Amino acid sequence: MTKPRVLVSSLDPAVARFMSEVLPRDAFEVLPPCLPRNVVEAVLDHAPDILLFEVDRQAGPAAETLRVLRKVRPGLRIIVLSQDSRPEDADIVEAGIFYYDTKPAGEELVAVVKAAATLPRSGRS
Repeated sequence: MTKPRVLVSSLDPAVARFMSEVLPRDAFEVLPPCLPRNVVEAVLDHAPDILLFEVDRQAGPAAETLRVLRKVRPGLRIIVLSQDSRPEDADIVEAGIFYYDTKPAGEELVAVVKAAATLPRSGRS
């Protein structure tokens, strides 16, 4: 059985490293992390099943990036992590994501990724 491929996207290398390292390697193939500005290219290049996407409010509207991701890889399960919850985050939720929350801790994050991995794979390139 093929392990689900997980891509982590964050501006902060320490956050990307944490999110990548907390995922058990026996359950997931963790791809090299990417910056949010490169996430569409990385998704096209690596064809992940799951994306851990940290919202960067200073990099512009994440909802548009998420809509593009839904178009280029419809079966991608997107888990959006944010520093906080704001009213404009409704646009992010409407962009078709699997899960949205403030940054969860290690075990909680693993549980969310495992839940995303149980969904049927569709749209895999």
